[in-house]
Amino acid sequence: MPVGDMQYPHPSVGSRVPGPGIDLQPLVLTACPVVTGGRHMVKVTIVFNSKEDTIRVNDRILRKIESPKAPHLSAAVSRLNRRILVILNPFSGKKCAPKLWETYVAPIFRTSHIDYDFIKTDYERHAVEIAKNVKLDKYDGIAVISGDGLILEVISGFLMRADRERALKMPLAHIPGGTSNGLAASICFQCNEPFSARNVFCTEMALMVVRPRYLPLRINHVQTELDGDKPMFMSITWGLIADIGSFY
Repeated sequence: MPVGDMQYPHPSVGSRVPGPGIDLQPLVLTACPVVTGGRHMVKVTIVFNSKEDTIRVNDRILRKIESPKAPHLSAAVSRLNRRILVILNPFSGKKCAPKLWETYVAPIFRTSHIDYDFIKTDYERHAVEIAKNVKLDKYDGIAVISGDGLILEVISGFLMRADRERALKMPLAHIPGGTSNGLAASICFQCNEPFSARNVFCTEMALMVVRPRYLPLRINHVQTELDGDKPMFMSITWGLIADIGSFY
């Protein structure tokens, strides 16, 4: 997944030396090819004979990888860079989410010129309040770095809104940072992206934020007598327990 990035690095060992009257212009592309079962960030330098050729190819690449507009945004919203709200649970899984963000996700966002706001959850159901009050037109989507539970909190917050039909159209990205990352694994499987349940596959999910393809998620909404409304996704477990008495 290339990202056009106009850079003009200093000549290094092995660089071509331009001939008389030729001013070579490099174009540095950042790509994430599949290497040994996962995606890894690499930089590729292409050299052109003129600055005009470099700019033309760069513009063509940028048009090719331009992302579609998020389905929840109003028609009046227009911005140069996409903006993402990042919600991270620092206690999910083995408390590795902050390190996963800095190591795998943040570099891809910065390279791809993704603007973002960053929030760490401080307490249980904090993400519910965030999703309940977020300004929909401010962001192109929400990236959740945690397990499946924080995704469920965001959906719960959307369901509490007066404009919940529009809020539920807001794209959600699951960056696997918890013990259970079933949604992220399911998305990777459906999109034919490499992943392993026992290894880190944050890069693959971060790239989906950079170059999104919006897919619907089926949500089941259950009303219970004691706990109120409960949104569910991926699976529902229902059980009936009978009292067993002892007779003498």
